[in-house]
Amino acid sequence: MTITLRSVQCRNTEDVTGADEFYVRGGVSVPGLPPRAVLTKPFEINDNQKLFFSGALQDPDQAVLFEGNLSDAASIEIGLNFYDADFNLEDWDSRYQSLLAAVGGGIGAALGMVVAGPVGAAAGAMVGATGPALAKAFSTIDKDDLLGTVEQTVKVSDLTEGRHEDTWTFSNNRPSIKIPPVDEPPLVKPKKGSWWSDWDYTVSYVIDVGPGR
Repeated sequence: MTITLRSVQCRNTEDVTGADEFYVRGGVSVPGLPPRAVLTKPFEINDNQKLFFSGALQDPDQAVLFEGNLSDAASIEIGLNFYDADFNLEDWDSRYQSLLAAVGGGIGAALGMVVAGPVGAAAGAMVGATGPALAKAFSTIDKDDLLGTVEQTVKVSDLTEGRHEDTWTFSNNRPSIKIPPVDEPPLVKPKKGSWWSDWDYTVSYVIDVGPGR
């Protein structure tokens, strides 16, 4: 099974003067397996533009959220933050590995606090852990603008063999999305919009399920 970020569609940027420098950070957790840190390098995207991660990223592997074989009893927790980068992009090339390690360390420590937590707790912990972890590794990281967050639990038993494609949509009025397991509707935490920015994004992802899961 693989879970991969596929595309990002921007209807309106957060930056009122031009393109956003879009990137993703967070983690993916499966009980019994080491967590996977997620950190994509920023790329420019503007109003009414759609880009595929496979083409926008120099290393498409950064868009892979999970890859491996799982039993039907397993569940996958995804906790992601979507950002507009406000610092020098040249720093990403020289410091990417240290930043990725900081994300991994942050989510690992956070998950250690919720080993016996309820379903969805791991996703929430990972969403909250990346900011402090990167702030320690990169003093200017806290200047980035948060566009949205996703906390999602995927139950393997709910998936049939083949490709499944879905989307997350977030904006200044709807920045946070929770997707519980089974067929419960998403739980949205509304946020008052900003008077100076009205961003609006949709990120698509694919889940490919093989015969051996």
